[in-house]
Amino acid sequence: QQGENDIGDIKTMADGESKAPYPDTDSTGAQESEEPMCKQGVGVLVVKDGKILVAERIDGKGLCGPGGHIEVGETPRDAAMRETMEEFGIIPAEMFYLGTNGNAPPELVSHIFLCTDYENRPCADNIEMRNSRFMSIPDILNAKDGVFGPFYNSICTLEAALGIRNCAH
Repeated sequence: QQGENDIGDIKTMADGESKAPYPDTDSTGAQESEEPMCKQGVGVLVVKDGKILVAERIDGKGLCGPGGHIEVGETPRDAAMRETMEEFGIIPAEMFYLGTNGNAPPELVSHIFLCTDYENRPCADNIEMRNSRFMSIPDILNAKDGVFGPFYNSICTLEAALGIRNCAH
């Protein structure tokens, strides 16, 4: 049975029917938009052995995973792929759309993706991030240097999809 802190069965959840619907998608899940989405963002939760990939932000704003702004002409999925490659040097082999970060205004929406398979060894870029590693959700949430706000919201989105609770929703 899945406990409060257990995300080990994430692959089964991602393959099941509990994935959030991705609006106006093609068969790859990529959304195309005629409107610039440059203020919107993406977050990617890279999971391995039940732990999430994190690094320390160079700007001192806490732990974070891959993510950033969607550039004009990019789909959220394209931005998620780009940010993951730029910040951690990995190429997602599969990503699942989990949803958005909740009640943010439309211009501040972040699209959250789950990556359960990737190529290369994760390594922070030392430009935006440093000291990459995999951590459990409780260890992330209790980190002494804190957690970057949008990343915290991404973890809450994942927990909601899994039906577990460590975040103060």
